[in-house]
Amino acid sequence: MTPLARRLARRYLPHRVRAAALTLAGRPVGPATRASTKAATGAAKRPAAQKAARKPGPKPGANRPAPAPVRQPLVEALSRGEGLTPGMVAQVRAMVSADEVDRARALGLALQADAGTAELGRLVVGLVAGLRGYHALAWTTLSGLPDVLALRWAPEEFVRAGLSEDPAAVLARLDAVAAANTADLPAKSWLQMVGPVYGFGALSTARDLFARFDERVGDGAGVPAALVVQRDWWLSWITRSPEGRSAPPVPAGRRSFAIMDYGHPSRTKASNNIGDHIQSLASLGHLVRHQGLTYHGPSDLTGLVGQLRGRVRPELALDDVQAEVELIQIDRDASAYSDIPPDTWTLAFGWYMHGIFDMAYGFPFHPNLSPVFVSFHCSKRAMLTDEAVDYLRRYAPIGCRDWTTVDILLSLDVPAFFSGCLTTTVNTVFPDGERAAADAPAGYVDVPSAGVPAGGKTYAHQYDSVRFTSFVGNVYDGIELLQTYRRTHRELVTSRLHCYLPSRSIGVPVDFQPKNRSDPRFAGLIDITDAEFDRMRSTINAKLAEVMRLILSGAETRAVYARWRELNADDVAVAQARRAEVHPPREARSNLVADVERVRGLVASAAVTDRAEASPEEADPVHVAVFAGRADHQPLARLLRSLAAHASRPVDVVVVSRDLDTLGDLAEPGGPVSVRLVRTDGLGNDLRRGDGRPATDRDVDLLALPEVLATLDRLLVLPVDSLVLGDVTEMADLDLGGQLLAAPTVVGERASSGFVLIHTASSRLKAKTQSSAELRRRAYARHRFDFDAYDVDVLVLDAAEFRRRGVLASGVPLIEEFGLTARELLHLETGPHRATVPPAWHVVPSRSEVEGACLVHWADRAKPWSEILAPAEQLWFDPLT
Repeated sequence: MTPLARRLARRYLPHRVRAAALTLAGRPVGPATRASTKAATGAAKRPAAQKAARKPGPKPGANRPAPAPVRQPLVEALSRGEGLTPGMVAQVRAMVSADEVDRARALGLALQADAGTAELGRLVVGLVAGLRGYHALAWTTLSGLPDVLALRWAPEEFVRAGLSEDPAAVLARLDAVAAANTADLPAKSWLQMVGPVYGFGALSTARDLFARFDERVGDGAGVPAALVVQRDWWLSWITRSPEGRSAPPVPAGRRSFAIMDYGHPSRTKASNNIGDHIQSLASLGHLVRHQGLTYHGPSDLTGLVGQLRGRVRPELALDDVQAEVELIQIDRDASAYSDIPPDTWTLAFGWYMHGIFDMAYGFPFHPNLSPVFVSFHCSKRAMLTDEAVDYLRRYAPIGCRDWTTVDILLSLDVPAFFSGCLTTTVNTVFPDGERAAADAPAGYVDVPSAGVPAGGKTYAHQYDSVRFTSFVGNVYDGIELLQTYRRTHRELVTSRLHCYLPSRSIGVPVDFQPKNRSDPRFAGLIDITDAEFDRMRSTINAKLAEVMRLILSGAETRAVYARWRELNADDVAVAQARRAEVHPPREARSNLVADVERVRGLVASAAVTDRAEASPEEADPVHVAVFAGRADHQPLARLLRSLAAHASRPVDVVVVSRDLDTLGDLAEPGGPVSVRLVRTDGLGNDLRRGDGRPATDRDVDLLALPEVLATLDRLLVLPVDSLVLGDVTEMADLDLGGQLLAAPTVVGERASSGFVLIHTASSRLKAKTQSSAELRRRAYARHRFDFDAYDVDVLVLDAAEFRRRGVLASGVPLIEEFGLTARELLHLETGPHRATVPPAWHVVPSRSEVEGACLVHWADRAKPWSEILAPAEQLWFDPLT
């Protein structure tokens, strides 16, 4: 740190933040500094025994390479004299991006503890919450800050949190700010407010905010070029609204046909992938195959289809219908922003998951569109609303690009089938032509540099100029690119699906090397034989030839969809039969189930609780399980005291441990709480997950718990790093409604989908593509898409039902085959069929407000007893809790 930075740090930073800044700058904080920090903040009250063990540093003289210099925005900003706020905000954003969330939050907590920086501390804490998707906490924290802080330094987080929690309040505040034209807000802050508000649908407010942004940009002088580009992009969208307005009908006798482009209100969501335009090129092949068409519309579109008609392979050309066609251009993810004539047909294909600033989706399509769904992919719960599902049923059956989408739609009672990818048919407009010689070099398309030999020719399918090139220009570029591959290279190596399939379609040998072969988008498309590829292509060609003939000849809409249902009835039946397949359970390789008998016997012989002479109310204790190890002595003691302080009837605590030999002073916590120890060391040591890794001790112990404690019918699971602030009998008496368990719903927008959890598990299988697809099939066969994910740190278990269902015995083979964690296995088992632990009984202070909490759980890496500041840690040291 430079002398100037040190002077600024001493002037502006409270003690804890100063220490953090010194650490960020690479200067260790010595004992004296740490002691003064604790004295200033009251942290010296932390018991020394509760400090987490720290890994020793390198031995003196150890031969270790010097660490690479790390950019530290806070230090840099202070060094330049820019002030604490901009430096701190930049630092926090960088830390969250680098997954140093706990340290970033600790900076905010330290700032809050000092009167001079309390508001900045709230800004940091709210910013971190917003960046992590904890909107309720972010709104509570940010909404009370002045505009000069909240809207200047965390505008997008503030607006998204407000729109999630209190739309009327945040929109009123934004209207007032726009009307006042607050001078302290720079152009970038106004820009970051526009998108979420526009996506939310508050168009008047969005336009006022954009007007302020536009004023700040002006003629672009002195403004970053990126902001000028953003302003110019918005100019073509800000006056439009997703109302699905009608354009005038096309002249009598013409058929209106829409071609998919990829524009979007968000510059970053507009396609920069030439592969999308290659998909559109393939779709146009199914129009221009019909040689007797006369085209009307924009000259560039009619010129394009005229060129393509001349490129149709002779054996695929059709002289079956004479018709006039009006061509229009629409945007796949924003069709409702265009004026479209009534009765406009389109082929609906591709990946439909680019949200409108992550606030809504441009789906269903514009009401004047009549879509034929083929090669469709979607797997986002936010897009598949009830309205969207009804829309898909209306136009079903849906031809899906991959089996994952088939499984999802069938779970929603939408008739669906596997069509494969439309780009397999792009050879329609690629007649036989010049091919590379046998000794020509290979080409590498979006392959990591480590996989490209020296001098290898490389290509990229994603580049920003795609966004600024016309649709027609991009299609011509796609044609030229594919022709280059065929003329120049004997083979291609690529990670891109829409290089692999279209290049294979035109006869180029392709080695498909995606980053993850178990990506849900690839199910049914990867590792297919030439015969399977040809069957996919010829089937799409045959079906679309017949349907397009009906459309172009002027058949009634009802007749077109009736024929589409007839053509695909057999494939829908195949998909439904596949979904209904039942596979006999595999025999477990692990001895876990048998080994449970050993532990169960030890538990039975060691049982010491004798309730024979107890009073009636004591005869019905609350049974609580806590997983703990030697390092958890102090947290466990604190948890037991908090249980005893609030319980209204006896509590039997079972400490499940692998390495505790004795409970020692924990055995007599006092009050209504009794404690016993269950050792599970060695249990499940031979259990291997599908990826070859051992199952974790915590997972094994959790799944085996109802079997190990075979005399208990209901069991609460509590985390050791928590405090109980309410009467635990409330949880014990929770009505499970006949379900296997009660669990707390995940807080925040991240990791909130139960099926994303299953997809994550399937994606870990990497090269085991069949197992990956089978896991998803089973999940969607069991449960309807989608359901809320839940945490398993706090649980109310119907242990008797666990045993009756044989969850452990049936789960072990699934762990071995699919590599599931305990949490994933329970989601697969229960799906949405669970009771809900009330939010107050699982409050994680980094994710939710603590006020009114019955149980506070420090689930993140920062604990009250660790070096780093933890939120709400004062509760841990307060003797009254």
